[in-house]
Amino acid sequence: MIARNETIVKYSACAEGVEFASIINAKSDNDSVREIRIWNEGKDTLLVEFYLPGIDSWDKALKIAKQEMVLVADRLCFEFDSPVTDIKLAGITLPQHQYSQRLRILDGVKIHAKVEAKGKIIPGESRVAKFKKKLEQPHSEADLVLRLYQLAFLQEDALSQFMILYHILLFLAGDKQKEVDSLIQKFYPQVEVSISPKDGKTQESIFTRLRNELAHNRPDVHLQITIEKVRNMVDKLKGITKSAISEKFDL
Repeated sequence: MIARNETIVKYSACAEGVEFASIINAKSDNDSVREIRIWNEGKDTLLVEFYLPGIDSWDKALKIAKQEMVLVADRLCFEFDSPVTDIKLAGITLPQHQYSQRLRILDGVKIHAKVEAKGKIIPGESRVAKFKKKLEQPHSEADLVLRLYQLAFLQEDALSQFMILYHILLFLAGDKQKEVDSLIQKFYPQVEVSISPKDGKTQESIFTRLRNELAHNRPDVHLQITIEKVRNMVDKLKGITKSAISEKFDL
């Protein structure tokens, strides 16, 4: 039921790879948001509505809803590994007035409308309930990391994905490569290790070695070989990074 003094802001987006069988109704820790509704409309099209009681200003409503939409997109991407792209404002209804307008949001952030196709996930009730619970969690430091996680998924090339994912691990490990490798070995015990050419004695994982070969001028390194190895390893790094984030923030 829509309250007379309630503003509704609706977004559309592409969420390729996930499809909800029914409408998700969730709360928000933001006192300005009474309810969030999420559902699919057609192939890969996601619709998200925010119900804002007592808000009668276009600018204020958009500011609140934009922030909430970013959280929804990042949390959905992390839960289902489905990047949310091509986000648009689909409409806004202010009390006593009707407005409908399409425009791109997320100013200054490049959002790709096309992502690599993969198998469709239709979450069951238990997984939807888990996702709904995550949606209702308060905004925290975890959301900064989830923003980076989705940013990695939105990259078109494996090198950019790899470097962003490694940066997330550095953040979780206190900006220490040794601790990054400890994290990697924790979630991927069989990881290949070798001696770092930097000091000739420190062991480093293949992920750290590839990262350093891309970031630094290492002798006897053939960049094209490094790039091919990165392309082959990036999916494994995604899994490691997701496990590390989940453990750090209990997600």
